[in-house]
Amino acid sequence: KRLVKGLSISTISRLHQSNWKGGMKGVEDQVKLKDVLLYQRFQVLFICLKGMGLFFPRKFIPSNARWLDKIRQWTVLQVYSTFMCSILFLNFIRSLMTFESNEGFDTYTFFKILACIFSYESASRAFLSYWACQAPKGYQSFFGSVDTICYSDKIIPYEDTLRVRVKFMLITSIVVSLTNVGTMAYGFFGPDEDLNKLYCVYLRPFPLQEGTAGLYAFQAFYLAITFINAMVAMLTLSFYVVVCSVLHQEFQYLCRTFSMKIR
Repeated sequence: KRLVKGLSISTISRLHQSNWKGGMKGVEDQVKLKDVLLYQRFQVLFICLKGMGLFFPRKFIPSNARWLDKIRQWTVLQVYSTFMCSILFLNFIRSLMTFESNEGFDTYTFFKILACIFSYESASRAFLSYWACQAPKGYQSFFGSVDTICYSDKIIPYEDTLRVRVKFMLITSIVVSLTNVGTMAYGFFGPDEDLNKLYCVYLRPFPLQEGTAGLYAFQAFYLAITFINAMVAMLTLSFYVVVCSVLHQEFQYLCRTFSMKIR
């Protein structure tokens, strides 16, 4: 590490040629996620992704295996991800049922549209993350390829930069999610009755009477759903920023190395 800090990115040697034989074929079959350098160094990000059902390690399953055998190979995290996707999609379907055929376009309708968009965004991102985790050439294959191509010397020269960005994105995700929950809670339980009625639009189509235990229970449930929706939206954005940062830094390294070679 002391040596790396004293060197420019363009002078760090890469041992690609000795470890990269046969291209990318078979990487998804051989990679173990726990051995991937990015996974080791940024465990906090992956723990948050796992907590929201957005990431799980994939077991190698032969493509000709029966679907029942594939399900039997599911891990606890994959079952949990399936459960989270189901909850988010059911919530999206519920949000579609809030509309009525004869209603006009007013403030209540606008709030319903916002709820549908927010629910759909989170549900679709959760589904795409699930698909990318279980696909043979998904996340695990991608990380294995990056690790083999870029980090064969077991060094991430821009690790400090990545660490700052990950920390910033995680803090931003938590702050934005808690702000959404706080705004929703104020709308449900605040002193303004008109605002209470407006925010209770999010709870339809269930006919819950005011002041009942059922209403309070569903409001608490919806606050939890709001937090999950916001975290899913922000964590997928955080993951995207990390991947783009890795590619950006690697292309910078390539440009510097190429410039040195042609001088």
